[in-house]
Amino acid sequence: MAEQLTRAPAAGPRGQRTRHRILEAALDVFGREGYYRAAIAPITEQAGVSRAAFYQYFAGKEDVFRHLADQMERAFAAATELLPRITPDAAGRQAVGDWVTRHAEVHARFEPVLRLYQTAMTHDPAIRPRAAEAAQLNVAVLAARVDAVPDLNGQQLDEVVIVLLDALTRTYALADALSTAAPAAFTPERVQAALADVAHRALFGHLPGVNDQPGERVATLAMPAELRAQFDRPALDLTTAARRTYAALLAAGAEVFVERGYDATRVDDIAAAAGVSHGAFYRHFANKAEFAQVLVIDALHAVGAGMAVLPAGPPAPGELRTWLRRYMATASQHTAVLQTWIDAAPHVAAPHSAPVVDWGRRRMATLLRPRGFGDPDVDALFALGLLGVLTNRRPGGVTAASASRIFDRALLGDTVAT
Repeated sequence: MAEQLTRAPAAGPRGQRTRHRILEAALDVFGREGYYRAAIAPITEQAGVSRAAFYQYFAGKEDVFRHLADQMERAFAAATELLPRITPDAAGRQAVGDWVTRHAEVHARFEPVLRLYQTAMTHDPAIRPRAAEAAQLNVAVLAARVDAVPDLNGQQLDEVVIVLLDALTRTYALADALSTAAPAAFTPERVQAALADVAHRALFGHLPGVNDQPGERVATLAMPAELRAQFDRPALDLTTAARRTYAALLAAGAEVFVERGYDATRVDDIAAAAGVSHGAFYRHFANKAEFAQVLVIDALHAVGAGMAVLPAGPPAPGELRTWLRRYMATASQHTAVLQTWIDAAPHVAAPHSAPVVDWGRRRMATLLRPRGFGDPDVDALFALGLLGVLTNRRPGGVTAASASRIFDRALLGDTVAT
């Protein structure tokens, strides 16, 4: 991986400190401005270095991002390397808990890099193989630490670990969105404890007194009036031609947003994908942000319809798999839109992301609460993260089967066959 990075000149302590300041400043600027709006000038200004000093260590902002991604990948690897054997007992649960804490800390530190990964890959294809290589190594190390599980062979265990890692990462982002509105309800300590139980149950099933720590019930978050107004908006009075244009923009925009990410998507990209003019877009929407909000409202309606057919309590054997297949067929693209919006720069999604996430959390918590163990409110966030994983995979593939297994074990408390 290192060959794809610009090689910095040999530097003494002072040079190393300069390089460190540049990287720290870049992490903050990327987080604040997004990938495309980030520029070298604010990075050098914040780091307190000259433009010439910047280019002494990095070839450009893309190179800085690659170095940050490399730091993040190494940090995730170090967090996993410290894992002892993961066993189906209290010691194994403690090992998972310590790992989740380390994993969450890396996520918190490098949140801008994780959030902008998809956008960066669109702009800089060299990042994709680097990310894949690091992910494969992390999966292999984590799977090697797991005690034998009777109903999982090596390949199946790897698939479960892949889905579990992806779902955990998405859950941290969802918890971050909620914590902006309810910091006392979704503290890092509570979220990490619940996710440690979830991860341990995903491997070994429900072990009473080992991986079922309870949590206090969380109050409903109020939905802002302007978002509620959008949610309850009447049907638009459009001509037949205008209705076709409007529908084409929404359909094309959903695909472009999911493929490129919010930050990388331009109005011209949406119009071109829809086969309409630039002006046609602005006849219906004031800007990209308003367009994104309409997409999100439509996605919420579609996802709500999908969740409405969830069973009222723990599903019967096979019922969950049937629902997952139906959900993938009808609502997966809409879930991907919601995930893209939540992943957008904080100043884009922050005003409305918390009640949107809470809306889905409450529906899932209603499903999980009758099981009588664990922390349904945080576990419901993990369930949403798990559904987010499915939006990036092929329906009916091994990932769907692994996600269903994790749902059964981690969220519904099925025991592992011996």
